[in-house]
Amino acid sequence: MALLDLSAAFDTVDYEILFQRLETVCGIAGTALAWIKSYLSDRKQAIKCGGAISATSNLTCGVPQGSVLGPLLFLVYTIGLDDVIARHDLKNHAYADDAQIYGGCKPSESDALRVKMLDCINDVNGWMASNRLKLNPAKTEFLWCSTPRMTHHVDYLTPFVVDGATIASAKSVKLLGVYIDSELSMTKHVSSTVSSCFFQLRRLKGVRRSLPLEAAKTVVSSFVTSRVDYCNGLLAGITQRQADRMQSILNASARILYGGTKRDHITPLIRDKLHWLRFTQRVTFKLCVLVYKSLHGYAPNYLAKLVVPVSNSRPTSTMRLRSADSLNVTRPRTRLKFGDRGFSAAAPDAWNSLPTHVKSAPSLDAFTDRLKTELFRRSYE
Repeated sequence: MALLDLSAAFDTVDYEILFQRLETVCGIAGTALAWIKSYLSDRKQAIKCGGAISATSNLTCGVPQGSVLGPLLFLVYTIGLDDVIARHDLKNHAYADDAQIYGGCKPSESDALRVKMLDCINDVNGWMASNRLKLNPAKTEFLWCSTPRMTHHVDYLTPFVVDGATIASAKSVKLLGVYIDSELSMTKHVSSTVSSCFFQLRRLKGVRRSLPLEAAKTVVSSFVTSRVDYCNGLLAGITQRQADRMQSILNASARILYGGTKRDHITPLIRDKLHWLRFTQRVTFKLCVLVYKSLHGYAPNYLAKLVVPVSNSRPTSTMRLRSADSLNVTRPRTRLKFGDRGFSAAAPDAWNSLPTHVKSAPSLDAFTDRLKTELFRRSYE
């Protein structure tokens, strides 16, 4: 996987190119296009340093950062990048100006994949240059991912050379706040989450006596449990030790909110006072919600295409017919535990374990209510 870094990406968007793509590719014309032109045209900027302010100057390019429309306009601006990457038989994901290119191969073909990736990035660099964007090779990262048994087949030592910059393979990268390591063990992400959460809990402990209970709960929700739940679907199938470390964050949060020592039993606080799910059930909750959204048209296509109802597959046995009646989704075969952790396998496992009355909920709100009740029962039965 290559993680591309763009220099001042939002600031270099060319207005004429953007307006042309909005009209010719997206079909936006007339009054709607005039609104966008009015929104971006005649903008001015100045620099303030201390008490002095520079003269204003007109902006000739760039979309506003921090706005709702900014990332969307940037994605429209880079809409042709997908075709460049697809020509090299590689895949990509993008979130605003965070773009990743990735591909897979057998261990014996890793050298060919390296060449393919570098050729693709060279073409991407050329496309960006022709569209007034600037790829920053020095901050571009590369990550080889493999099972522990296959690691020795991959050449980690040979660096990548992009536009004259020599880049060594990384052992882990940070993508949208999530640390991804080369073995996809999520060990560094768990360690980072535990460290940041306990840092916040130590700060909260110093002022806990000055805060009402509800205010303290809000602080814990904002600075601690939000970190535990962020992208926790990626932690499906992690080791029990890692899951216990994540659970320790919830345990410590409960003790700070309601008092007690490490020797006191934590279950009554989490179950009866806070009504929190245990960490493993929180992961299951996230996966099941994503499946429900995928089945009902609320999820992005790259997730929805991985969720296939059994009723849509060809019935070849009575067992499959019964699975269709229970609203199950198909679960692809995997050869290794490594593959069991992927969304296409972990999400069907979580979904298919639910009772039918939960899966048949008429709305997302009803589903989440029934799901939490079911998982809460499993957490403390």
